[in-house]
Amino acid sequence: MRAGSLCQSADAKDVTARLQPRWHSQPGVNSFDMVTNLSRTTKDRVLLLLMGLLFVGAGLGLRDPWPSDEPRFALVAKEMVESGHWFFPTRGGELYPDKPPIFMWSQAIFYKLTGSLKIAALLPSLLAGLLTLMIVYEAGRMLWSRRVGRMAGLLLLAAPQFVLESRAGQLDAMVMCWIAGGVYCFLRYLLVNADVRWLLAGFAACGFGVITKGVGFLPLLLFIPAILARRSGHHPSPAKVGLRRGAGGVAVLLLAVATWLVPMLVLVHLSNDPAYEAYRDNILFKQTGERYLDSWHHFKPPWYFVVEVIPSLWLPIFLLFPWLIPAWWRRIRRGDARLTLLLGWVVLVIAFFSMSSGKRGVYILPALPWICLAAAPALAALLRRRGVQRSATLLIGLIVGICAAAVGYLHWIRPDTLGKIVQKYEVDPTMGIVLIGLGALIGLIVAASGRAGRGFLTAMGGLWLVYGLWVYPTLDGLKSGRALLLKVEEVLPPDRPLALVDWREQTLLQAQREAQVFGFLVPVEDQMESALDWLEIHPDGAILTEEAVARQCFDPESWEDLGLAHRTHWVLVGRSSLELKCEP
Repeated sequence: MRAGSLCQSADAKDVTARLQPRWHSQPGVNSFDMVTNLSRTTKDRVLLLLMGLLFVGAGLGLRDPWPSDEPRFALVAKEMVESGHWFFPTRGGELYPDKPPIFMWSQAIFYKLTGSLKIAALLPSLLAGLLTLMIVYEAGRMLWSRRVGRMAGLLLLAAPQFVLESRAGQLDAMVMCWIAGGVYCFLRYLLVNADVRWLLAGFAACGFGVITKGVGFLPLLLFIPAILARRSGHHPSPAKVGLRRGAGGVAVLLLAVATWLVPMLVLVHLSNDPAYEAYRDNILFKQTGERYLDSWHHFKPPWYFVVEVIPSLWLPIFLLFPWLIPAWWRRIRRGDARLTLLLGWVVLVIAFFSMSSGKRGVYILPALPWICLAAAPALAALLRRRGVQRSATLLIGLIVGICAAAVGYLHWIRPDTLGKIVQKYEVDPTMGIVLIGLGALIGLIVAASGRAGRGFLTAMGGLWLVYGLWVYPTLDGLKSGRALLLKVEEVLPPDRPLALVDWREQTLLQAQREAQVFGFLVPVEDQMESALDWLEIHPDGAILTEEAVARQCFDPESWEDLGLAHRTHWVLVGRSSLELKCEP
């Protein structure tokens, strides 16, 4: 089979007719055909949603927020509900200026509705992931066919980065969803019917994406390959925007941003408070343009995404690149505006983040759904190729081999290592490794029978089931910080007050009693000075802090050693262990 025949479609010039609803664009279709087509579409949606719940939702409610980012957002949401102050997010009573409050609002709403922070912390990302899945399916159905939409959704579910971020209690899945909504609306405007309502809806999605995280404007980059496609004579030519419609779109974007920005600016102005002014300046300037142009952490080389992120987190699509890239190139040269827009936008997004010195793998997550859609028309043909089947079988076999080797190493070659793991983490990993290996083995059998796609999905489904139903509850105490705070409760009588110095978000979030804090961004020395004054007022109180911090003022012989948690040695100190040099 020639590579150029991999992309399913008729001639690109027929795309406009095929993009119309089936019962409007095809004369002579009776009501039975309409119902049958609708029924198949419904089945596709139900299938993708059920698989999405299996891959992403398994284990919901079985764990607390895990560091590093999840406890921060969950703590902010919890304080919103408990304090009743929703507009300016706080962390330990201190203003949190790093991100707009949209994502934390969603967590706080679900916390108020469910009463469970375990569910509320993860539910917004789960819903955003499922909605993104539906958007990609509808885009595939709109631009190609129902089958292509289904393939795109399954390919997206197979990608580790999509599932991991849709399982995480952080805002990247929600940003991905807003961006996906914007891209869908712009694609519908540019390639289907140039209905201005879709154009305005896309700008609105960009605006709400911006006030979730600053990069919400990324769908606008789609107009760059659209202009290039129109000028190169591709047929059908993407629709023009025009000055009037463009200005209207920008106005809608600004209006969406203003729903949060204007009240925030007004309240800051009326407060006449330097703390709120610093919050405004930080969130508008430092966390946006300054962070992109002059990042202060996460330093990575320009090739970071291409060399380190995509090969691992964009599986299995990365394995398909040797076949996909030539096919894409042929289709683009023949004038397929759909692929020109999709792939051009993906390249622009990766290039945009590659130009910043600060990089995280999650930054390019919004591009993943759309490269899956670009690959979906070729997927059915690719899965029949021997090279693709062998690659998929080899990858699944590698998972089986790693699991078998890990069990053999821990039980027969180095059982002392297994003993150290059990002693340190109070967990025997054997069961989890065996279950993941069994799931991969079933996937390997399916793939070896010539169904490589189903085999890979089976292996990944088994992995995510074990991850959610076994790993979550097994490691939750250690990962969330709950085990540390339960130790505090074991050694500290209920009537003694507790304070935290040099604390982490998960420490305050998991505290089993009311805990006094002295700021989060406040220097540790100033926190300790305030804590010593607090001890004068509460002589029976105790301070939870790091061992290195405690050594500056407290006698190691009389403090309570709580052991390691999150790569930090924690101790509990009180008035009786305070050395004379630190007396207030």
